[in-house]
Amino acid sequence: CTALLEDGRRRIWETGAVNTSHAPTWTMLTFSLPEAWRRKRYDLRARLTWSGFGPLQNGAWLAPAEVDVTAVVRELGLARYVRAFYVSPAPPTDPVSVIRATFDLDALADRYRAFCAGWREPAASDMSDALVLTLRLSTQWLRIIRDDPRVPLHLLPANWPAIEAQRLFRSLHGAQRPASERIARECFDTIPHG
Repeated sequence: CTALLEDGRRRIWETGAVNTSHAPTWTMLTFSLPEAWRRKRYDLRARLTWSGFGPLQNGAWLAPAEVDVTAVVRELGLARYVRAFYVSPAPPTDPVSVIRATFDLDALADRYRAFCAGWREPAASDMSDALVLTLRLSTQWLRIIRDDPRVPLHLLPANWPAIEAQRLFRSLHGAQRPASERIARECFDTIPHG
């Protein structure tokens, strides 16, 4: 749980939703698991998605960056069934086409646009409690960015909506932070110990 929370914190505040890198090397992971291992397959796919991978084709997943998958593979006990490679797109492969085929960018863009539409003018009832607003805002933001593979911006459509969404999230969070931290301290001070 601690590692998951730390990863969420890092995604929100350090890496963010907007990737301005021009990573020339990507990561490809291939796997072949016994048919009976449905749960292991599900767990691997979930962890790969969280790590920025998308399904390139059956049994081959791609991340548009260098990703160390050692910990994921070791944790799931799948070293014998997984192969990882650092690769670069080469002609005639069009990187933008590969990204569009691997990731559902339209659905992701719609989620960022909906986030912006819903938070540009929060309801008055939301504004009455800074802690509630901050928790709702952060939860909704994390739900979007945990599914975002962080494709480098130069491979995405123009005016990628994550730019505006991230700016809005950080602005709202920053405006509510002092009041929400005060409310949280007051709540914790009133909870009896033991």
